[in-house]
Order: sequence, then structure tokens, then C-alpha cells
Amino acid sequence: MYLGHGIMGTDNMDVLLLAGSTVGGGSTINWSASIRTPPHVTKEWSEKYDLKLFGSKNYENALDVVCRKMGVQSEFEHEGFHNMILRKGCENLGYQVENIPRNANSDHYCGWCCLGCKDGRKKGTAETWLVDLVQSRNGAIITQCEAIKVITEKIKGKKRAIGVAFAFQTEEGKTEIGIVEAKVTVTACGALCTPGFLKRSGLKNPNIGKNLHLHPVVMAWGYFPDDNSNAWPEAEKKSYEGGIMTAMSKVVANFESSGYGAVIQTPALHPGLFSALMPWISGEDFKNRMIRFSRTAHVFANRDSTYNGRALNVKRASEEEFERFVKEESSRPLRDLSAPICSAHQMGSCRMGWIRRDPRWTLRGDLGGGGAFRGGFERFPTALGVNPMVTIQGIAYCIAQSIVEVLDKEKLKLDGNLCYLPRSSAVGLGIGGLICLSIAQVTGNLFICRKFYSGQQNRGCKVRKPSVSCILLVFSWISFGLAVILMSVATSMSRSQPFGEGWLDGECYLVKDGVFIGSAFLGLLALGSTLGSGAITISRMQAEENRKVHAQVDE
Repeated sequence: MYLGHGIMGTDNMDVLLLAGSTVGGGSTINWSASIRTPPHVTKEWSEKYDLKLFGSKNYENALDVVCRKMGVQSEFEHEGFHNMILRKGCENLGYQVENIPRNANSDHYCGWCCLGCKDGRKKGTAETWLVDLVQSRNGAIITQCEAIKVITEKIKGKKRAIGVAFAFQTEEGKTEIGIVEAKVTVTACGALCTPGFLKRSGLKNPNIGKNLHLHPVVMAWGYFPDDNSNAWPEAEKKSYEGGIMTAMSKVVANFESSGYGAVIQTPALHPGLFSALMPWISGEDFKNRMIRFSRTAHVFANRDSTYNGRALNVKRASEEEFERFVKEESSRPLRDLSAPICSAHQMGSCRMGWIRRDPRWTLRGDLGGGGAFRGGFERFPTALGVNPMVTIQGIAYCIAQSIVEVLDKEKLKLDGNLCYLPRSSAVGLGIGGLICLSIAQVTGNLFICRKFYSGQQNRGCKVRKPSVSCILLVFSWISFGLAVILMSVATSMSRSQPFGEGWLDGECYLVKDGVFIGSAFLGLLALGSTLGSGAITISRMQAEENRKVHAQVDE
């Protein structure tokens, strides 16, 4: 259920890591928090990293779809032990506190969702999107398997992903290798596993595995006895029951400037994890802490707060002692601590890219040519600052929509190599323009020729060759030919460019506005030259006719 069978750690064990590794991924073990991408983050990703999707209505619509699918709401009927204490503490200190949006009903009072919701009322991906997949009969879920590498092949000299090789366990417990072939492959192994997977697949990009961001959290605990009738929270309240997260405070967040800062929330700590995070003082102290577990409140902050083996009896301490204790403990550096730093959110190890020659946000195929997408924690350009589940699913939804376009409508450009480009409205306009220009050019020339030769035959006189008219006529045909070539090529490029074929030699080409402007200008020159030639021809014919009439009168 968890990567590494529970807890993983950095090389020096300074940070302990929790990561999901089960059907439904992190959403199965998520603590129910379902927070939309903060506005300051979408603004930064859109403006600083030039990822325009995150500043668009399409992304906001994707978040709306995800939240509706998971039934996200912020109400609760009964609040659990930890969150009651966090909320009351903030209210007593005058700190801002708010409800946390959750993907569970208001009456969901389960403290075990970190191990998978036993009644299925927490709407993770295993209860939503994956159910849709199975019911549609368009896919299958394989458990006890591990992706080994992406399989690629060369198409027209360029590498493209065609499927995935994976290891799985049979019913007899044997490990076998399977292969799934697909037109499009999505890698989403999480920020910790995707880099290794991509390298096993043959990628050489030096940025793979870099830019890893963690949400570091430091813990604080408080014991609330239940040995008297006035106990608060009520004696029946236990630390392992109730919604894991219903309250949070952003009092120390820096949303007015950078937008990043600490968010105070409550974790899901059951006896095993609680015992691993407790600082070691002595065997007796450890036993006493474990005995008090059911009435010990846990809170955490992203940063700027830590616990280093010191304790304070808040009932006996004065206000000055309490304030000094908080100031001293919160100013300690995050190293050489007696309690470890933890992180349940790992991001950015294969962050998304931007293709600057295409004015759209693109999903880059990193396997040397296309056919592959990446989605998940690892795609974030920066750390998020809040629970990333909704953001992950929002990005995944956008990726899914793009894949549908790739497969059905051919509407996605991938890295200029193997690609899709949509049919543009310029196709119809270009064809219409070619037809109109051709009709005008042919009609104009037929009119000139008819006038020229009919006049010659009817009058029986030899008309002097209109040299200027002929020059304009030749110029009009040259302009017409260039306009037709430009407009035909631009119109052809504006058609859909199929995956792996593009417009020429597998390459996709974008038509610049100047091409259409230039062809339109040449078309106007052609029409103007034709009209000018016609006008000169008619004028000279009339002049010749007038000269003939005058000559007859003189006779």
C-alpha cells in the first residue's frame, strides 16, 4: 500500500517519506484533503514558467470536473479529536482557521483512511475514475505489477513509444513479464519512481530526477488527559477516530507576497508511525508516550516549526514563558533534530516542459519523438504548498483530454517530431480564396482576349500591339502563380497533420499569418494588373476606333 512497505527515507535519513503504491495511488491513502491549486501557484506557473494552461478557463474547468467527481465539500457533522484541538487553539489565539475541503461526506467519521477507506466513502480514484474504466470495459486494472520500461521503435528514423513492459505475479505467485502495446503511453509512477523508470526506458535527458521538491513537515504533540469529568475534548474522543483533516490555519502563510509559507494541519498517526516519529529520551518515556497515544493530539506545519525533545506544561507556564518557548522552538534550524522531518508530498522530479515556438501549452513526449505523456506529482514545475491530489487529477484530466484529441481528432502537436496538428479554419478560407482568385483571373483574361480579338475581326483593321497591356498581363499571371503556390501550400499545411506523418517527412509545420497576408497581397496585385491591362486594352481600342472614324471623315 505504501512505497517501500511503509516509510522511506533520504540517504541521510533526515527526511522520512510517505508515498502511495497501490490501486488508486496516493488518493487511496490520502487524508481526504481536496484543495484546489492555489491562485498564486497557477499565476506563477502561467507567467513565470510560461505554462498558459494554468491561467486558462480550461484548467479551472478541469478542477471543477475533478471536484464534482470526488464529491468535494467542506462540511462535517462531528469533528475529530485532533481537529477540535487545532480549531479551538486557533480561535483562542485569534488565528484564522478554516474548514478543509474533503472528498468525503459530512458524516464520514473515519480515522483510518490513510490505510484505504474501509467503507469506500472517501472518493479516491479507486472509487471514481477507475470504476468508470472497469465499467466501460475499455481497460483492465492489474495489481501486484511493476512497470519495467517503455518500449519504443523507430518510425521514419524517429523513436516513438509503442507500449510498456511490466512484471506481474501470477495466481501461483510466480513473476512473469507482460507487454502492453498502445498508441499512446502515459507514465505516472510518482516523483520518486518516474525518474528511474524513464532512465530504464533509455532516456538520457540530464534533467531527469532533478528539481525534486518536498513538502517538509515538522510535528508537535500535546497530551489531553481524560481522567476527570471536565475533560476536553470529551473522554470518548480518541486520536485515531474522526475525519483526519477538517481544519487548517494559514496564519503563518505568506500568501500576500510569494504565496508560500507554513500551513498548520493535523496528520494521521496510528501507533506504528507515531512510535517511529517520537523522539527517543528513554525507555520509560517512550512507554508513557505510547500509553497516552489515544489522547495525544498531533499537529504539523510545513516549516518554521519543529520539536527537538523539549516539552512545556502549558497549564503551569505563564504567558511569557509560553511565548518564549514558541519563539525559541520555531527558530531552530531544520537539522540535528531529535524528531525526524516528514514528507508525504514529493513533486517536480520530471517537471513539465514548454515548446516556445507553439503558442499553446503542450504535453511533451520525452521518448525521443512522441507517443508518450507524463502525468502526476513529477510534472509540477514547483512545490505546491498544499495537498496536491486535486491538482494532480486536474492535470491528468487535461492530459486525458489531449490524448482523446490525439486518438480521435488529431489535435495535438508533440515536440515538432511525431505530431498532430488540428485542421484549421484557414483550410476552408484558403480553398475559397483560391477558387475566387482563379475565377477572377481567368474571367478577366478571357474578357481582355475577347475584346482584343473581336475588335480586330469586326473592324478589319490591324490594331497596334498594346505593349504596356501585355506587360501588365504577364505580371498579373506571375503574381497569380506565386499567390496560388503560397496559398495552396498554406492551405495544405492548415489541414490536420497526422501523427507520425506531419505535413512533410514526419514534421509538423505551423503556417504564419504573414504567409496568408503575402498571398493575399500577390492576389490583389494579380487582379490589379489584370484590371489595368483590360483598361489599357479597351482605352487603346477606343482610341484606334476614334482615329479610324476621323480618317474616314477626312476622306
